[in-house]
Amino acid sequence: METPKKLTNEKKTGEEQKIDRKQALVKAGYIAFSAATMMMLFSNPAKADPGTSGTPGSLP
Repeated sequence: METPKKLTNEKKTGEEQKIDRKQALVKAGYIAFSAATMMMLFSNPAKADPGTSGTPGSLP
């Protein structure tokens, strides 16, 4: 899958560039994926940082 060059529309001489349906769905997919990832990380922060342990001062 190819990644988009920019997530924002570039402006051409004062007018917004139109995007087609396929590009809009790809952008929406990237946004949904990043939102789901952030929700998973914030739901359980202990799993997001595997370097921490229960005892302070211990090395991993």
